[in-house]
Amino acid sequence: MRSVPLVFVFFFLLTGVPQVYSEVTVFAHRGKVSSFCGRENTLEAFEYAWQLGLPVEMDVHLSADGVLIVVHDDRVTELSDGQSDVFVDEVSSEILIGWGAPRLLDVLDRFAVYQDHFTDRVGMMVEVKTPRKGAPYTAKEIGRKVADLLATRQGFQTQILLASFNPFSLSVAKKKNKTLKRCLNTGEFTNEESKTLSPLTKWALKNLLLAKWVLKCLVDPYVVSFEHTLLSSSKINYYHKQGIKVYAWGVTETDRARCLAEWGVDGIITDRPVIIRSELETNDFIKK
Repeated sequence: MRSVPLVFVFFFLLTGVPQVYSEVTVFAHRGKVSSFCGRENTLEAFEYAWQLGLPVEMDVHLSADGVLIVVHDDRVTELSDGQSDVFVDEVSSEILIGWGAPRLLDVLDRFAVYQDHFTDRVGMMVEVKTPRKGAPYTAKEIGRKVADLLATRQGFQTQILLASFNPFSLSVAKKKNKTLKRCLNTGEFTNEESKTLSPLTKWALKNLLLAKWVLKCLVDPYVVSFEHTLLSSSKINYYHKQGIKVYAWGVTETDRARCLAEWGVDGIITDRPVIIRSELETNDFIKK
């Protein structure tokens, strides 16, 4: 073996070893793309993003008749004409579909058309929402239903990422379908949606569940996804050493996206995917 010349040793000691960046995946949050004029979390929004080569993030609840419906809020306000006192789990899938909320099954069928665009990467990030207090189903039940449905699409296993803030949804999904990629979400828990999580779950997500042994045993995630304000270079390195990818959500500014990419983040979930992707392509964090 040829020895390394001392001049190169001194060079690296002075300058440091160059960082090798992994390519960053940019997701369209709820299928949002600025040039699309329709509503988020719809078949049309997802298809528009896929046509641009963008993977999409979406949210899933259960309807009153137990159908997996793609919609963000647990109330139907965003779908109906301001019926803020009605919950998604109180409305039939037929009515929700009539209001424009697609079934997860229909989204999977549409994704099949674009599957070849994502042969070596994730094309869909499906977030299982935590049931509200008093909901007719549990986090484990919705996790099981999603895992069962995704198991019917064996060709999609490497292209779909199952995400949740609720570790129990992911834990039961792991038992049902071990080949399915899983993503544990965590954040500051300051928004309205975080009220569905118990104080103990919030504490665990910030502390205990992010410990190495608990992660492996309970969820065994392919990805951990942080609200971007919680990330640092050292935290990303910590998970990378465990073989876990790190995503950042809530990113809107190009400067922040570039900083996260420099730290080695693997994915960014954003409402401005075209702009963020263009910025990262310009700085060679994404291959054109």
